[in-house]
Amino acid sequence: MVFSKRLFFLIIVAWCCRGAVAFAQDVSGGYNKQGDSLDCDINFIQTFPNHITGRLYLSQKYTDLEIEDENRKTSIDYAPNTTLNLGIGVTVKSLSLNLAYGFAFLNPEEGRGKTRYLDLQSHVYTREWVVDLFGQFYSGLYLENTAQLAPNYSEPFYRRRDLNEIIIGGSAFYVVNNREYSFRSALIQNERQLKSAGSLLFGMEAYLGKVSGDSAIAPYFLAPEVFGPARYAREISFAKIGPSAGYAYTFVYDKKYFLMLSLSLNLSYGVHSSSTPNDIKLTEETIDIGAFARFAIGYNDANWYLGLSSVNNNIAASTEDRSVFAQFGIGNVRLNFARRILPGPKLKKIVSKIP
Repeated sequence: MVFSKRLFFLIIVAWCCRGAVAFAQDVSGGYNKQGDSLDCDINFIQTFPNHITGRLYLSQKYTDLEIEDENRKTSIDYAPNTTLNLGIGVTVKSLSLNLAYGFAFLNPEEGRGKTRYLDLQSHVYTREWVVDLFGQFYSGLYLENTAQLAPNYSEPFYRRRDLNEIIIGGSAFYVVNNREYSFRSALIQNERQLKSAGSLLFGMEAYLGKVSGDSAIAPYFLAPEVFGPARYAREISFAKIGPSAGYAYTFVYDKKYFLMLSLSLNLSYGVHSSSTPNDIKLTEETIDIGAFARFAIGYNDANWYLGLSSVNNNIAASTEDRSVFAQFGIGNVRLNFARRILPGPKLKKIVSKIP
């Protein structure tokens, strides 16, 4: 995938730094005079309502498009050339501020071309709910598997400046065992999972999307019979909605080291359409299965939070006969090095007024 080399780089940095990562914002619950949360089991979860969290992080947002011809076992894998960003941030209760920039030394030119994009992702983790919102607007993609499909191609990658991809939508999951299980422990820096625990997840997902170009989306060097009627489609769009269910579990060792794994499957009803340059339009209704995965590994004690995590959403769309299958991937890989600080008396008064 597009982030494979950079993900490997993040893993190496995480191992050297023993690091951890975060997403999202915290929605604080009630606390007693000792600072223990009243809405969770303190034997399983430790909270830090009065602390300020500062962080240094590396992050990369991404999207990708894979279209596969099941009959001919051929796929095209498009991706944007997004940047690996270095940033700093701070979190105080429910408020977070992060600033990052894609420095040139982190993003060498490797023939992928230029991508203009606006990638809006919000991952909100409350005690009972996980809410994800996406707004992706990409222009300019390259073909990741160029060498496989066209070994004699003159450049490292087949590039399409005219290809545009838009995905808008979101998901909401209810965390059943919310008193003992904390997503915030693994994915943001204001809690600790003290004991191993897990939870069932139930929710809904809905998405709208479109990928389009000035000419056929499939590369010109593919055989005419690949992808059947969709071979010369210059636009593919979809609308999907459906229920989701899954499970999340965090393994904890010595109250400090953790591994979080979460997977949910989405059964969605969708309407998909494709249009050719001759304005021939094909519309189909299908039911597909998508997947939403989260991963985090790292170190989390009373003061420090270090590690690596990722959020990866896979939206599926297929033809009625299942001969052509498309997958739209959305994600974020992040490496955080964070420190919790208990403010002094003056700053503590200011922090206490923040909701």
